[in-house]
Amino acid sequence: MDRIENKKNKIINFNLGKFFVVTRNRLWVTTVLFFVVLCVFVLSYSANLYLKIERGDAFSFKEVESNESSIQKIEEEDIAKIINYFTDKEVGFKSLLDGGVKKIIDPSI
Repeated sequence: MDRIENKKNKIINFNLGKFFVVTRNRLWVTTVLFFVVLCVFVLSYSANLYLKIERGDAFSFKEVESNESSIQKIEEEDIAKIINYFTDKEVGFKSLLDGGVKKIIDPSI
C-alpha cells in the first residue's frame, strides 16, 4: 500500500490498486452514501412492516376452543386441596390448645 502525503493541501491518498484510490473527500462521500443507503433500507423495511401490520398480514391469531368446565373442575380441585390443608392445620392447633404438649423433643440431640 502506497501512502502519499501532500503537506501543502494536507490530503492523504491511499493507493490500493489501479482503480481504488481513497482520498479524504472520497472517504466522506463514501461514508455519507453508505449511511443514506442504510437509512433508506431501514425506512423501507419499517414501512413494509407497518403496512403488513395495518393489513393484518404480519401476525396470525389462532382461535382456541376453551373448555370452561374442565378449567372450573381444576379450580375446584385446587380450592378443595387448599381448604383441606387449612382445616387439617386448624385441627392440629386445636389439639395442641386442648391437650397441650405431652412430650418435648429436643432437635439438637
